[in-house]
Amino acid sequence: MAIVKMKRLRLIGMAEDREELLRRLQRLGCVEVSEPGDPEKDQDWALLARPDGAALAELKTRAAELSGALSNLDRYEKPKGALLQPRPQISEGELFDSALRQEAQTAADAIGAAEKRLAAAASEQGRLRGQRQTLEPWLALDVPLDTADTEEVAFTFGSVSSRADMEKIQEEVAALTDLCQLLWAGRDGEQQYLLIVCHRSAADAVLEALKVHGFVRANLRGWSGTAQENARAIDRRLEELSAEVAQAEAVIRSQAGHREALRRSIDRLNQDIRREEAGEKLRTSQTAFFVEGWVPAADLDRLAGVPDPERGARFRC
Repeated sequence: MAIVKMKRLRLIGMAEDREELLRRLQRLGCVEVSEPGDPEKDQDWALLARPDGAALAELKTRAAELSGALSNLDRYEKPKGALLQPRPQISEGELFDSALRQEAQTAADAIGAAEKRLAAAASEQGRLRGQRQTLEPWLALDVPLDTADTEEVAFTFGSVSSRADMEKIQEEVAALTDLCQLLWAGRDGEQQYLLIVCHRSAADAVLEALKVHGFVRANLRGWSGTAQENARAIDRRLEELSAEVAQAEAVIRSQAGHREALRRSIDRLNQDIRREEAGEKLRTSQTAFFVEGWVPAADLDRLAGVPDPERGARFRC
């Protein structure tokens, strides 16, 4: 590989011309911007400060937003054509077209809003399915889950081990008192669920006897009405959420016509990011900026038209 002779470059210009000069250098593609040396040993830029980085951070945020929108669009609406189809050639004017940029941002906003609705729906669906699962063992019990004790009768919802013998439990309770009724609900792999309706005078003795069978109280706070009523309400809401999900997905798919605008705007932002990253290596004051770098000696003539002497910019190589 041939060794390319390089020349050190220093550019000093007016602060208001910073963006335009960096754009020109970027178009030429022959200058590598570098970090300046030790400020204490170089009086050319000792009093100049590094840019605050806010512009670069904003560009990266916008690029991530558009990239995320394009990724979500591709997830719901696959691009047509070959997977490795070459990108169309475009002019610089097309790449930096402000109308194209606005089109991409509008599409990204629509996709982002739809994604938020999808995330909210998914969260609610998960919560409701968990509640539906909690209700499942009680569906056969036609008693409101918020049934409260009365002055004479105690109502206790709970469960015993799935290995417990229901008939044996019934016999043990009957031997203790005739003032108690066990209403069996459903069961799962670990528990059998029941409602204990008992006169207050016998309630403590019955609950103590059931401990042998692994009895635990059920936590049904917050529920009102029967398990069936609550399950039906949950099912209705799950159907509504399914419709909302379908609508949000349709909104995302409807943005497929803006895919190329998103791609081009991401390309443009990546160009802006690279230029701003180069700008992070320069130093500025309120009125001027200073940047260092390297350029192949053979390309020095190409730089002749970059500075604007009338604006005060100058190179030193």
